[in-house]
Parts: sequence; structure tokens; C-alpha cells
Amino acid sequence: MELGLSRNDSQQSWNTTSPKLSACIAETAFTWIPTICFCLCLPYTIVDTFRTRRPAIGWNAYNSARMATALTLSVVTVVDFILCMLRQFQFDDSPAVSYLISTAMYSITRLLLCLVLYCHQRSGVHCSGIVWFYLLLDTVFGALSVATYSLDDIRQSHEYVLFIIQYSLTVILFIINSFPDRLPTYDNNGNEKHANHLKVCPKETASFPSRLSFWWITGLIMKGWRSPLTRDDLWAVRHEDSCKTVYGEFNRLWKKGALDAADESLVSELTANGADIKSQSMNATKPESPAKKPTKLLTVITKGFWFYFITPSILKLMADCMQLVNPEIMKMLIGFTTDPNEQNWHGYMYALLLILTNTFQSLINGYQSQRMAVLGMRIRACLVSAVYRKSLVLSNHSKSGTTSGEIVNLMAVDSQRFSDMLPFISFVYTAPVQIGISLWLLYNELGIATMGGLVLMIVMVPVNGWVSAKVRAIQAKQMKLKDDRVRSLNEILSGIKVLKLYGWEEAFVANIMDIRRRELDRIRRSGMLNSVMIVLASCTPFFVSLVTFGLYIAIDENGKLDAQKAFVSISLFNLLRMPLTMVPNMITTLVLTLVSIKRLDKFLNFSELTGYVTRNSDEKEVIKVKNASFTWERVEDVVDGGLKPTLDKINLKVMKGKFVAVVGNVGSGKSSLLSALLGDMEICSGSVNINGNSELAYVPQQAWIQNATLKDNILFGKEFDSKKYRKIIKACALKSDLLTLAGGDETEIGEKGINLSGPVFVSQRNRARQISLRLEIDKLLGNRRHLSVHPFVYNLLHNSTRTGLLHNKTRVLVTNSLFVLPDVDYIVVLKNGKITDYGRILLDYPCHVVFTTAAAVAIEREQSPPVCSPQLIGTDDSFDLETMGTGSVKFEIYKKFAKAMSTFWTVSIICGYAATNACNSGSSFWLTYWTEDPEGGAKSGFYLGIYAIIGLSQGLFVWYAWCAIVAGSLLASRNLHQKLLTNIIHAPMHFFDTTPMGRVINRFSKDIDILDTIMQMTLRVLGSTVFQTLAILVTISIQTPIFIAVFVPVMGVYYLIQKFYVTTSRQLKRLESVSRSPIYSHFSETLNGVTTIRAYGANDRFIHVSDQRVDNNQMCFYPNAIANCWLSIRLEFLANLIIFFAALLSVLSRNSLDGAQIGLSISYALNITLVLNWGVRMFAEMENNVVAVERIDEYSNVESEAEWHSANPPAEEWPQEGRVEFVEYGTRYREGLDLVLKGIDVNVRKGEKVGIVGRTGAGKSSLTLALFRLIESAFGRIEIDGVDISKIGLQELRSKLTIIPQDPVLFAGTIRTNLDPFNKYTDERVWTALEHSHLLEFVKSTDAGIHYKVSEGGENLSVGQRQLMCLARALLRNTNILILDEATAAVDLETDAKFTRCTILTIAHRLHTIMDSDRVLVLDFGRVAEFDAPQTLLQNDRSIFHSLAKDAGLA
Repeated sequence: MELGLSRNDSQQSWNTTSPKLSACIAETAFTWIPTICFCLCLPYTIVDTFRTRRPAIGWNAYNSARMATALTLSVVTVVDFILCMLRQFQFDDSPAVSYLISTAMYSITRLLLCLVLYCHQRSGVHCSGIVWFYLLLDTVFGALSVATYSLDDIRQSHEYVLFIIQYSLTVILFIINSFPDRLPTYDNNGNEKHANHLKVCPKETASFPSRLSFWWITGLIMKGWRSPLTRDDLWAVRHEDSCKTVYGEFNRLWKKGALDAADESLVSELTANGADIKSQSMNATKPESPAKKPTKLLTVITKGFWFYFITPSILKLMADCMQLVNPEIMKMLIGFTTDPNEQNWHGYMYALLLILTNTFQSLINGYQSQRMAVLGMRIRACLVSAVYRKSLVLSNHSKSGTTSGEIVNLMAVDSQRFSDMLPFISFVYTAPVQIGISLWLLYNELGIATMGGLVLMIVMVPVNGWVSAKVRAIQAKQMKLKDDRVRSLNEILSGIKVLKLYGWEEAFVANIMDIRRRELDRIRRSGMLNSVMIVLASCTPFFVSLVTFGLYIAIDENGKLDAQKAFVSISLFNLLRMPLTMVPNMITTLVLTLVSIKRLDKFLNFSELTGYVTRNSDEKEVIKVKNASFTWERVEDVVDGGLKPTLDKINLKVMKGKFVAVVGNVGSGKSSLLSALLGDMEICSGSVNINGNSELAYVPQQAWIQNATLKDNILFGKEFDSKKYRKIIKACALKSDLLTLAGGDETEIGEKGINLSGPVFVSQRNRARQISLRLEIDKLLGNRRHLSVHPFVYNLLHNSTRTGLLHNKTRVLVTNSLFVLPDVDYIVVLKNGKITDYGRILLDYPCHVVFTTAAAVAIEREQSPPVCSPQLIGTDDSFDLETMGTGSVKFEIYKKFAKAMSTFWTVSIICGYAATNACNSGSSFWLTYWTEDPEGGAKSGFYLGIYAIIGLSQGLFVWYAWCAIVAGSLLASRNLHQKLLTNIIHAPMHFFDTTPMGRVINRFSKDIDILDTIMQMTLRVLGSTVFQTLAILVTISIQTPIFIAVFVPVMGVYYLIQKFYVTTSRQLKRLESVSRSPIYSHFSETLNGVTTIRAYGANDRFIHVSDQRVDNNQMCFYPNAIANCWLSIRLEFLANLIIFFAALLSVLSRNSLDGAQIGLSISYALNITLVLNWGVRMFAEMENNVVAVERIDEYSNVESEAEWHSANPPAEEWPQEGRVEFVEYGTRYREGLDLVLKGIDVNVRKGEKVGIVGRTGAGKSSLTLALFRLIESAFGRIEIDGVDISKIGLQELRSKLTIIPQDPVLFAGTIRTNLDPFNKYTDERVWTALEHSHLLEFVKSTDAGIHYKVSEGGENLSVGQRQLMCLARALLRNTNILILDEATAAVDLETDAKFTRCTILTIAHRLHTIMDSDRVLVLDFGRVAEFDAPQTLLQNDRSIFHSLAKDAGLA
């Protein structure tokens, strides 16, 4: 034998007090195991190395020493191999074949190691796990080899000397590789890395042991424990995790999948038609496109992330299979205690094997959890980015198939499903393997009796399948209801001011509560179905053991169940418990994920804008439309379905520098024509070309305002040029307006400009943006109101004076204002979607050729320029950062959640899980008593019967506890949602002025979703683990009381670890929650302004902003996920210590314990790892989820408006006369701000028409808000027909007033619900209101009549039709007081007659509209300056009204 060593037989190595290992083992197993492991991992290492896109690491002292050591080790190994070969052929004492093979394997492996280390250096890999693990194995097995050789007392041969040199070099190399290499300072492009000075993630510089144990995050966890974390404490998102990086690969695969699907569809279509594919493609100029097969999202995700997924999945499978080693070791321990001939060291070795195998599992579990968390984060980033980008290019037909609420849910909920699923995904492939191996081991213990348990488990499979199919169908319906709810909430928040003015809050709240009721009903039904899976999963191990033990007793001759068979079997059954317990959670999350995948698939495969607008620079016309037809629907519906196009056979040429006006009736297609030029419609035939040398600007009819500073809104991403900026501010008459704002142009504007009173200012700012961005444009497209009514805009566009900023540009203006027509170059007249007239000759046509009489009258009323300027509502600190709690979640929050669940359900949950675990522990103790009974065989039927009763009781308690969780959590969710909704709707207007909508939507979507679904699973696992932990610790302490001495200090460390973790995790969860809101806010803004964004080609800039906000959210999510892994590793190590000490104490007490007691103690100890880990994790998860309750509670306690209804409401017919009196009235927008109205003392008589005018900040809009009590009085009062309006309810007041707002706001529903949401009026009255508002013909033309579906925001109606709908509302309400907020464009002479008996207050932005008023109220800095007949005021040269009229050219 090699080195003269004699081989040890089993007596020398096992049945002895001084064990010895043979040299053969050292030469084979100790060498081959690390070598084979390294070679198996080598392909992965090579692929991963070359996939890494990092700059090379330069030579330094560290990697030079590492490479020198590795090369030296390789040389020594090769020399050893050469000497062995020489001895093989030249000397008589040839080495053993095993030693020769081992030396050869070592030589090859260590040469490969040098190559790997060099490749890592060149690829920028600063540490390698595979290299580290190889060297660890080599070091450990080398130490055993040294011991073997030493014990054989052979120390003088040169082979031994060479081995010692190799081992020493291996140890040195292992130590060196336990430290990281230095990262390069520059990236692949030669730029300095981290030049932005953002914090670098410590993982980037951490060694592999630090990565393995997650030690690198300890600093952040300790910092979070000492003081609350802020965003500045976190690290920049890693490059490989950034939104841009992960979406780039996703997009590449998606496009490839789309092309493959298109090619496949084309081949299938041509093949089906019997056509020759090659000739068809060559001969057809434009072959008919077959229906494109949708790209499968799951396929793209699989292709993009399989490499990152496969390694941790394989290791997880290995770790889960290693759990099955524990029952075998326990079997040996029980045998050790019952066999007095076994050596003591055997017991110590078994205990050591337990801790080693479990520690290895813990390390793998931590690694797998980290990879799955990062994978979920990356997939979520991809999906959020894909949804955002898709929303920018959706066609109009696709938009009609979805809603903003659904799209927000896709981002907030559906994209999160992957992150929720990935922690459970391993059970898909590990559970069957675990179950299979467990059954095989059970078969070895109990024989054919195991088949009974197997049959029972097989029966469970179709039951679970049926339940999961039902749950999936329910979940799909529930998600649709969630979309409807969020969409409705989004509409309410967008139009909250209109709702309050009309007093419609109750109707809309009732609608949402109805949707919520149906949504909760679906969740409840899903929960009840899940109870079947949960009971089966929780009790299947018991029922399997019951059936198996029963069959074993029946089959066995003696009918005796001994301790070894019983507790080894119970241990195996317990191992079955985990996969079976987690299967319901896995199925639930998998079903939710599949539903989300289907929804995302549908959305991402929606049709996009076709990009039919060409940019050919050769055309001499700036705009050229040739025989083109356009539709808002699908082209197929027009071409094949006979649907009439929206615009038909349009021919239009616009030369450079020309000024073109587009006119026509309401609904004639004017706005659609601009949309067609912008590429927002579908083209059925013809072509559109816009000269490629020209840039384009677009002024929409409804101004789109971003939640940003005034300056940023004007610049709109363009670089600031001070000179040009001042020139534009002056041209847009904004200079004096900016002086009135506390922050000037740095004043932050709310979403949709909600905190700006004075609609003209909004339009001025909107125009300033267009001119700022496109001062050198060749085309300006403008829609109606904002470009047609101002003298300074007239100057901007005017052609004859040649002085306007845009006078030499090509301008297309959609307008209803006649005064601008004499100065345009051409007029385009649209009627019913067709161009009926084109040219300057139209100026000689009478008005009725172009417009209806009613519309013409409306136009005449609109010819006067504006007299108002802006006023900022709440100029100081209007927009604070979202508040975020610090420290632990207050106990008060838990009490509120428990109270929302009700005391009954809270106590039921606790009692249910206490009883469940009592039954579980009772069954184990009963089994112990059974196996210890010498006459157990004779009484087997009795013992088995009691065992069955205990198990059935356990199943009953499991079912009851889960039903209590479902009922309690849904009751809490319903109560908290209702309270949140009620308080938000009751909130005063200044809350909405200062709170971005995304923050509110975040609470109604993500936070409510946590209460609906996630909280149920959290409560279930938490309740189970808490009582399991108590049962385990009590059981072990009863069997081995000395265990308490170990348990106390371990629990002390356990407490400290969870304290560090929970404190930090809680704050990270809050940061992550807060960082989500900006994503949704930005997304909502984008949806509202998508046409403007596309028109200016700002897609890339907005995508960049969205990616940044997603990265900010990832920056908060990533450390929280890693903190979970940090906790898991440490808790599992503590649990492994408990297992080790339980085994060790059992070994030390072998003479005082029998096999049943040891089996019970060890079987329970083996569960402690999982239970403790999940216990702390669920405590932290519970606290993290309760943060959702905290956030909901925050907005459930906002300041509220006055009561909707009073104890003493006014008479039903009030106000009969319509007298309005302000008595020394003063008000402010909110506490802490200056008064905006100061001592107003005005009396408006019955039936009087009063115009209200004033300059910037005069208080005109404030007067309207005060009348509707959107702002409350600081002093004084307002009386209507002698009734103090502050003494009655808000609904009682607002329902008796009527307002026609300037911006028409419609809601999704029907025409009838938009006019009469309370269903208060008869259909006949509704039709009459439609007739008087000139909508009768349109409504009759629809198939559904007054039940015609109005899309979200009224997008399927033109803006003119929306304005007429607002008029119809006023006609239907028919109150004695009417407030017109510059809405007279919709009121003609005929309609005017309907309001003759009304008291009318008109907020005038154009003096011409109020010249026929009985009196004019002139406000100045919140005070009454003048109040008299307009003719009287005009006669006074020193009156403010005279100066305003003079500025407007009326005096």
C-alpha cells in the first residue's frame, strides 16, 4: 500500500474508542470530492464570468500574491504528479492507482484554478464563491488527510513532504481568497466610477464569506437600530439591478418574441391559404397582415432570467433533500441510546452531523432567498417599465379597452405578484422530490403500510387542483373589481372639486362601496375555498401517519409500534408537513401570479399607434394630408365592419409660414383633425406627411399641468436660457402674475394645476411652455380656447403686424372665435368629419354656413379678452414630502387593527391556533405513551382511536382558525377602507391642493391589497409558528430539563438579533412604501398628458424620470430584502445550536432517557430551525404589513369638512327667491395663510345678474369657493334667502346651488348618471335638458340614448360636447341661484331664457361676457372696490372697471 500504510478495517475505524481512517479514503474521497465539485461548477463559472460586464482589475499586491500562490501550488502539484509517474515506470515501489489518479486530478484542477483566477481578474470579478468553496473543501479534507498520515506515523517520505507543502499553500490561498480584490476605479468606457458620489453598495466590495453570511449589511442594520434610517443612508441601486439595465434585456427579448410571433402568424396564414410563401413575399407590395399572435410574457421572463434562477434553484433542491438526512441521524441517535455497545464518540459525531447538515442548509437557504428577492425586484422593475412605456404608445382603441385604474393596478399590484411568488416557487420542484424521498424512507421503516399514506396523498392532488382552479376564476373577477374601484377613485380624486360643487359625493361613495362589497365577497369566497387546501395541507401529515400506523398495526404480526419506527416516521411526516403546509400559500400566490400574467399579457399585447405620420423633408408643404380617412376605432372595424370613419377623405396642404384656422360645429371633428396630424388616430387610407425639417409644438384644448415648479412647467425639460426665458414671460403677460406668487416662478404647482385659481393663468403658462420649447418651430398646432382669446396671444400669432414671436411660423388653430378669422391666411371648415370648405373666400360667408345659430351667439360672447390673472391657493409650504413614521409601530395601531377585526374574531384566531398546536403536541405525547407501553401491541386499537380523535380535532381547529382569519381580516379591511374613503371624500379642498394624488391612490391600491390578501397569510403563519415554538420549547424542556440552561442564553441572543432586524426592517419598509407614491403620481400625470408628451417628443425624458423613480424604490426595497436574509442566516444558526444541544444532551443523558423520549425531543428540535426562522420573519412581516394600517390610519384622520347634513335643514323649496348676502365676510384658504376675502359686504337681489371682475389676486374665485363652502369663513357670514349657510349641511347647501364650471369634467358611466347620479329626475326631464343644451340630436344618434356609455374622463365625447353636458346639468337642477365660471360659451340666447328667474353670478375672465349684467362687482385685494351697474361704472373715468374695460378695448 502507498507509503506503507496498512488499511483499516471496520473494527479499527468504527468499533473502537480510537478511530482511524485508511489512506485509501484520503487518496480517493478526500481528493475526489472537492475536485469533482469544482469541475461540475466550472461551466457555470465560465459562463458567469464572461456574462459579467465589468472593467478588468489591474494588478495589485493582493491579486499578485494570490496568483503567485496559486501558480506555486500548481507547480508543486505537477511536480508531485511527475514524481509519481517516474516511480510508476522506473522504480519498484510504484504508487497505488488511487494515489496516481488523485495526483493527476489535483494537477488538472489547480491549473484550471489558475486560469479561473486570471479570467476573474480580467472580467472584474473581485471574489468567487465557487473558488472559495473549492478551497474550503480542499482545506478541510486536507486536514483530515494530514491526520490520517500522521496517525500512520509515516512522516519522512518525500510524498508526505510534498503533501504538507501543497496543503500549506492551499490554506494560504484559502485565506487570501477569503478577502476581496480591489475594485477598478474606472468603468469600461474609461469614465470614473461613482463620479456622482452616490454611496456604493457594500456588497460590491465585500468578500465571499461576508456575502455568504450577509455580514456586509450589518453596518446598515446597526445604524437603523441606533437611529431612524433616511434615504441618504441607503446605497445607489446597483448597475445590474437598475431599471434601464434589466428592461433593456427584457425589451430585446420581447421584440424578438414579437417578430417570431409575427413571422409564425404570416407563415401559418399563407400556408393555410395554400400560397407559396416565397412568391407571396416577393410579389405582394404590402401583403395583408394576419392577426399577430401575442408575445407570451412568461416566455420572455423565462428567457431573460433563467440563468439567474437556475443555480439557486438547484442548490435549494439539494438543501431541501438534505433535510431528509435528519430523520436518519435521529434514527441512529435512538439506536445509540438503546444499544449499550455503541461507542460514546458515535453520539457526539451524530450531534456534530446534525449541526453541519443544518448549517449547510441554512447557508443555501440564505443564498437562495437573496437571489429570489433580487430576481423578483428585477422582474418587477421590468414590468413597471414595460407598462409605463406601453402606456405612452397605446392606440385609442386599446385605451378604450382599459382604464387608468386598471393600468395603475398593473403597476402597483400585478407587477408585485412575481416578488410575492418567488419565495414559494421552490416548492414547485422541491416538494415532489421531498415527498418522494420521504415516502421511500417511510417504506424502509414501515414497509407496505406506507402505500396507504401514499394513496391518501394522491387523492389530495385532484382536490387541491379543483380548489385552485376555482380560486383562479374568482381571483380574475376580483382583480377586475379592484380595477373598477381604483379607476372610480382615480376619477373622484381627479374631479373632486366638481363633485363637491355639485354635492355628488354620496352617490359616488355609494358606487365605490358597492364595488368594494362585491370585491370583498369574491375575496371571502376565495378564502373559504382556500380553507379546504389549508386543512388538507395542515392535517395531511397526521392523516397519512394515522392511515400508515393503522395499516402497519394490522399487517405486522405483533402489532407493536416501537419508538424508533414511530418517531423516525413522525420526523419524516413532519418533513412532509412543511411542503404540504406551504403548498396552499404557493398555490394561492401562483394563482394570483397567473392571473396577473394574463392581465399583463393582455395589456402589453394591446395594439399601438401605427406611426403613420411620415417626416419626408422633400415635400414643399409643411403639412400634407392626401385623401386620408381616420378613425378612433380599429381600422378593421372601418374597412371590414362598415363603421364610418371619424374623419373621411381629408385633403389638406399647409405651406410654410401660413396661419390656418379650423372651424366647425360641436362634434364636427376639429379636435380630431389635430389628433390625426399628431398621429394619435388610426389611419384607414391615404397619407400624412409633416416636413422632416420642421419641429412641432402643440397647445391642447385642456391645459396639462405637471406637479412641478412653475419654471419647470414652462421649460418642460429644455435647458434654461435666461434671456429667452424673460422674453417669453413678457410675451405671455406672465411677469406681473409671477410677482403675486410668494415663490415666483419657483412656486410648486399641484397636480393638474389644482392649486391655481384663474384658468387663464393656466393657459398662459401652457402657452409659455409651447413658446419656450419651440421658439424656432415651423409649426404650431393649437386647440380653441387657449390660443384664441388673448390679445397677447393674438400678437404672438398675428400675421399682419409681423411682430408676434410666432408670426413667421406655420400655425394651425382650431377655434370658435370669429374675431381672429380676418387675420388668418386660410380657413378650414369641418362638418360631420369632412372638409366642406377651404380658403380665404369663406370670410364672405355668413356665420350660419360655418356654425349653428346657437354656436354663433356663443362665439360672439367669447370675443372679449380676459381681465383676470392667477392666484395661488396656499402659497406657503403647499407641497410637503410624504410623512413617514419612525420607530416601532405604535401599539395603538395594532389595537386599531384588532378593533377593526372585532374582539370576537381576534380572540377566535388566538384560541384556534392555541387549540391546533395543543392537539398537535398532544398527539406526539400520546404516541410516546403508546410506544412506551409494554402492552401497546394488545391495546393498539385503543391507542390508534384516541390518536385519530386528537387528529380530527386538530383539523377542525385549523379550519376554524383560518375561517376566523378570513372573516376578521376582511372585516378589518372593509372597516378601514370605508373609514379611509369617507374621510378622504370629506377632506377639505386644501388637502387635495397639497397632496399628490399618487399618495392617496397608493393607500387605496397597494395598502388595501395588503389587508385583503397578504395579511391573511401573514396571520396564519404567525399564529402557527408562535404556538409551535412554545410547544417545541416546552416539549424539549420536559424531556431534558437541563436544556433550559442552553435555551435561556440562546433566546437572549435571538431577542437581540430580532430587535436589530425589526427596527431596521420596519424603517426600510416605510421608506419603500413612501418611495412608491412618486411612481404612481408620475404615472398618473403621464396618462393625463400623454398626447402632449408625444407631440413634443418627450417620451425618452419621461421614461428616464419613471426609471429613476423605480430605481429609488428599488434602492429601498433591496436592503430590506437582504436584511431578511441576514436575519435568516443568524436565526437558523441559533436554531441549529438548539438542535445540536438537544442532541448533545440526549447523548449525555443516554442512561436516563429511553428511545421514545429522545425521539420526541429530537423530532421536535428538528422543527425549531424552520419555526424560529418563520416566527421572527412573520413578526417582522406583520409589523411591516401593519405599516399599511398606519398609513391608512394617517389619511383616515385628516381634517374634515363640516357635516353633510344638519339637524335642522332648510325647507325643501329653499331658496325660493335667490337672494345672496355677504355680511362682513372674510375667509382664508387654510389656517396660517393670509385672508383672501376681507370684510365683503354685498347684497345680491332676487333674480339679479351680477358680474364679478378683478385683477390678479382680487378674490373672484375665492368668492365662489366661499359660496359653496369649499373654504370656510374666518369671520362674518353668507346668507341665502335669510338662511346662514354655515348653519346648514354641505349637501343641503350645494344641492341648492348650480354652477357651470369652465373645465368640463365627466365621469365614466352613462349620460344619465353624469347628469343625475342620484336618479332623482325622470327620463323625460333628462331628455328635455339635453334638448335645451343642443345635445338631443347627438344622444338620439347613439343606440343606447341616455344610457350611452361615457368613457373615463368623457374621452369619447368632444370637449364641446362635454361643455354642453355641464350646461345640461344646470338645466336639469334648475335651481334659483346659478354661478357661471366663464362657462357662457355653452349658453346661447335660447338657453339664456331658461335662467331668467335665476339669480346669476358670473365670474368674468372676459369683460364682454358681463356687460349685459344688472350690476358688476369689482374686487380688489379681497375687498369690494366697486358695485354698480356696468354703464355707471364705465362713466367714471377713475373706476377700476373703466380701466379694465379700457385695457380690453371696450372703453
